[in-house]
Amino acid sequence: CVVKGRVKNSIIMDNSTIGKNSIIEDSIIGENANFSGKIYAKDNVVLAVNGKSIIADRFGAIIGDNSKIENCTIGAGCRIWPNKKVSNTTVTQDID
Repeated sequence: CVVKGRVKNSIIMDNSTIGKNSIIEDSIIGENANFSGKIYAKDNVVLAVNGKSIIADRFGAIIGDNSKIENCTIGAGCRIWPNKKVSNTTVTQDID
């Protein structure tokens, strides 16, 4: 991995790149992902897991394997599925 930004309480999988000035909090970044932007965690985030609502005490986001996220702000609780390309936007809901 190459991490040039700030990463706090997160999991960064193999061969991923976190760009300069990026901020990632309480998140999971998949393998071979390229991320530049910001993910700020929030308290009491509601996630859907197998059709059930789960409350996470504190959570940021999940970025899938092989995704390329450039210059984005990702909302707490959002999931971006594998192989997605997203740039220059604010993400407030899942991208599948």
